[in-house]
Amino acid sequence: MESALWTRGAVMLFIEQEYAVRLSIRAVGDYLKRWGFTPQKPIKRAYEQRPEAVKQWIDQEYPAIEKRAKAKGGEIHWGDETAFIEFFEALVADGKRAGKKVFLILDNLSVHHCKPVKAWLAEHQADIEVFYLSSYSPELNPDERLNADLKHVISTRVPVRTKAKLHAAAKNHMAFIETHSERVKSYFQDPRVKYAA
Repeated sequence: MESALWTRGAVMLFIEQEYAVRLSIRAVGDYLKRWGFTPQKPIKRAYEQRPEAVKQWIDQEYPAIEKRAKAKGGEIHWGDETAFIEFFEALVADGKRAGKKVFLILDNLSVHHCKPVKAWLAEHQADIEVFYLSSYSPELNPDERLNADLKHVISTRVPVRTKAKLHAAAKNHMAFIETHSERVKSYFQDPRVKYAA
């Protein structure tokens, strides 16, 4: 959905337009709740995506990162707001084992620019370089498709009621995805991230 505001009415209209299925507002609300989407407080100031920044990312910035990674024998990875320093350490360790520098693309959340992250990256710049998507453009991140897949599977197949069960369900699904490369490739078929395929 183009809008950052996912109201029940907007989702209802999207479902009707994309899948020719008409649901009531209440049914949409029930589905959203089951899928893990809950009402959120509105952000105090409006944030707007800049189409020119998105176009520049797709046409210029990402191709430059791709070219640079290829020239240095590196690998491009995508990240989200997961526990960062541990995530960075694991990526760098994998990169070293494979003999490849890591090129990591993140969205522009403020936590990605915090002092501990900057300090860690400065100490490991020979092993990892970080790039940022244009602001307010999470739909350009293929990792969002993985997140949606994981949330969908956990919410529909597993009655997760404890932290341990949630962890086990997430670990099992990620192990499944690791052995099914076609599923990972399908994330890149979304028109908004096909540029990175």
